[in-house]
Amino acid sequence: GRTVRARFGLVPFYNIYGRPDSGVRFSADGRRAVWLEYDGAPYTAPIVVYRLDLDRRGAEPVRVPIFLRNPPYGLALSADGRRMATYDWQGRLTVEAVDDGRLLAVVKYESRSAAPLLVFDGPDRLRIYEFGFPEFTTSSPVFVKSEISELDLTASPPRLTATGELPAVRGLRERGLSPDGDRIFLRSRDALQLCDARTGRSLAILGDGNARAAFLTDGRTAVTAPVGGGQELRIFPADGSAEPRRIPFAGVRTLIVVDQPAPGQVRVVTSRPHASAGD
Repeated sequence: GRTVRARFGLVPFYNIYGRPDSGVRFSADGRRAVWLEYDGAPYTAPIVVYRLDLDRRGAEPVRVPIFLRNPPYGLALSADGRRMATYDWQGRLTVEAVDDGRLLAVVKYESRSAAPLLVFDGPDRLRIYEFGFPEFTTSSPVFVKSEISELDLTASPPRLTATGELPAVRGLRERGLSPDGDRIFLRSRDALQLCDARTGRSLAILGDGNARAAFLTDGRTAVTAPVGGGQELRIFPADGSAEPRRIPFAGVRTLIVVDQPAPGQVRVVTSRPHASAGD
């Protein structure tokens, strides 16, 4: 319940959806927070990095010797909270140690989307997603193409290689990564599709363009979809290959998967037709 004042909201940083990003990241176990702040007057001073160890009672934010001249176009924290990756407007992909600011890798990288999604796959591998390239064909409308690359920090020097492409889709509406970073879903105008997060290979079609997905902590995928007069919750295995378990919610207008508080349990929020906002 303790509150710590920080200035990370002042950094004008936008994520891959074009929405303001706070510039704060948490480790996978929730024990560490890392964020960006201005070292002085907002919008003019350099940007510095702070870390806070949340598992130590009374811990205070610690300034890390990492400096950024401008807000990054991409930002990621490793699962253990010890490595941070950024991508800047000059086309530099940088990985640094959060504890001491040590530079681990810097490579030239030309982003085709200007705001790539950066995700650590373990401490020594950084995955880069480029979403949203229009792809024109003679027989169909505009499709959106996405590419996947990886930066291998164990190589000397660190090596950047392309690992695959996500299926081209029409009207990309939403995408989401699994907690382990091994799967990704794409929701387009036509379908909800589950793919391998490293190669982009399609694993399964989980529904049409009106269905929505959420990854559960046990590895399965929860999908909500409208059916006649209500909504339906579908629980798929991790690879989406088998027929899902179906749980109907008759007379429900909205069905949202919140989390998985315990094995065998899924928490959802529903709203009824004609309910007021927030009900």
